Amino acid sequence: MSSRMAGSAILRHVGGVRLFTASATSPAAAAAARPFLAGGEAVPGVWGLRLMSTSSVASTEAAAKAEAKKADAEKEEVVVNSYWGIEQSKKLVREDGTEWKWSCFRPWETYTADTSIDLTKHHVPKTLLDKIAYWTVKSLRFPTDIFFQRRYGCRAMMLETVAAVPGMVGGMLLHLRSLRRFEQSGGWIRTLLEEAENERMHLMTFMEVANPKWYERALVITVQGVFFNAYFLGYLLSPKFAHRVVGYLEEEAIHSYTEFLKDLEAGKIDNVPAPAIAIDYWRLPANATLKDVVTVVRADEAHHRDVNHFASDEPEPQPKGGFWARWMAESAEMRAKVAKLGLAAVLAYGLFDAVTYTTFFVLAFLGYEKSTGKNPAANLKALLGIVILMWTGNNVTRPFRVAGAAALAPAIDKGLKGIQEKLNLPSQMYAFALVVGSGAAVCFTIFGCLILSKWGK
Repeated sequence: MSSRMAGSAILRHVGGVRLFTASATSPAAAAAARPFLAGGEAVPGVWGLRLMSTSSVASTEAAAKAEAKKADAEKEEVVVNSYWGIEQSKKLVREDGTEWKWSCFRPWETYTADTSIDLTKHHVPKTLLDKIAYWTVKSLRFPTDIFFQRRYGCRAMMLETVAAVPGMVGGMLLHLRSLRRFEQSGGWIRTLLEEAENERMHLMTFMEVANPKWYERALVITVQGVFFNAYFLGYLLSPKFAHRVVGYLEEEAIHSYTEFLKDLEAGKIDNVPAPAIAIDYWRLPANATLKDVVTVVRADEAHHRDVNHFASDEPEPQPKGGFWARWMAESAEMRAKVAKLGLAAVLAYGLFDAVTYTTFFVLAFLGYEKSTGKNPAANLKALLGIVILMWTGNNVTRPFRVAGAAALAPAIDKGLKGIQEKLNLPSQMYAFALVVGSGAAVCFTIFGCLILSKWGK
C-alpha cells in the first residue's frame, strides 16, 4: 500500500478533520489517528483539509478493512527481484535479524574462503596479447617489491587502489556500448561494477589496518591517475587484453596476500582484531582477526582472477540479437556477397563511395558558407570539420552502399566487358583501372573547383 493510500485510509477512519465542528470520533478512530497527533493535539487543519473525507465513520472503516485485506493479498504474491537492481523487495538480514546494508557483491554466495578456491591456478599465456599482458604485470611487480618490501598492509592499500579501477572502467564502457548498440550486456555490467565495489571494500578495510605515510598517499594518487587512463585506453583498444591484464594482476594479488598470511602466521606481523567494517561486510565472527580478513580478501581476488580470465577467453561475452549485432551480421553477409562478384562489385562499391564522399563534401562546403558567411577555403579548421563530416556520413551509409553495390554489380560487370571489347583491352582489370581513374578525376575536379572558387576571397 502506498503512503498516499495509507494516509487516505487513516483519515477516512477518523472521519476527517472537521474545521467548524467539535464532534468526537470513535475510540478506534482515535487510536488509528494517534500516529498523526503531536503531544495529544490534532495535526494542523491545513494538512487534514487536503485529504479530508466526507464519508461516515462506519463506511470508511469498511473501506479501510477492504484496502488492508487487498494489501495483505498483494504481500503474499511472489515478487520477482529485478536482476538489474531496479527494485529489490527482499532485504538482506544478518543472523540476528538486523538489516545487512551492503547490496552488491556477497562473497559467501560465491565461494568458501578457505576451501573452494584454487590458489595455484595460472593462465599460461598463449597469444601475443596474453604474453604482453603477462610481462606488463610482471614488470610492475618488480618496483613494487622494492618500494614496499614486506610492509604488506601498505602494499595491500596500494594494490586495492589500482584493483578497484578496472571494474568501474569496464562497467562504464560496457554500459555505454550497450546504449550505443541497443543491446543487452549479458550481465557483465553488473558483474564488473560488483567487482569494483568489492575491491573498494578491500581498500576501506586496509585503511583501518595500515597507516600509510604521506609519500605513499601521494604515490597512490599518481598511480591511480596513470593506471585509470592507461586501462581506459587499453579497454577501448582491446577488452580481451584489458581483462587478461586484470587476471594476471589478481594472480599477483593472490601471491602477495599469501605472503601476507605467512608473515601473520610466523608472528612477523601482529594479528590484530579484524576491523568492524570487515566483520560486517564478510559476515565474520565477532572475534575475527586480521588473518581471517586477509584470507577472505585473498579468496575475493581468486574469484576476480577467474572472472577476468574467463572474460578474456570469451570472444563475445554479451549475447547476440541486438540492433548492432544484426547490423554487423547483415553487413558481413553483404560484404561476402560483394566479394564473390569480383571486380564489378568492388567498382560498384567504389562508385557509391565516390558519390557519398563527393555529395557530403559539396553539401558541407556550401552549407558552411551559407550558415556562417565565412570562406571555408581559407579556414583549415572548417575543412577539417568537412572531412570529419564526410567520414561520419560514409560510415552511416555503409550498409546501404554495400547492398547497392551487390545489386549493381551485374550491370557493372556487363559494362566492364563492353569497355574491354570496345577498346580491345587485354582484360577487365584494364577496364576497371580506366573507370576508377576517370571517377577519381571527376571527384578531385569537383573538389578542386570548389576550393579554387573561394580561394583568396
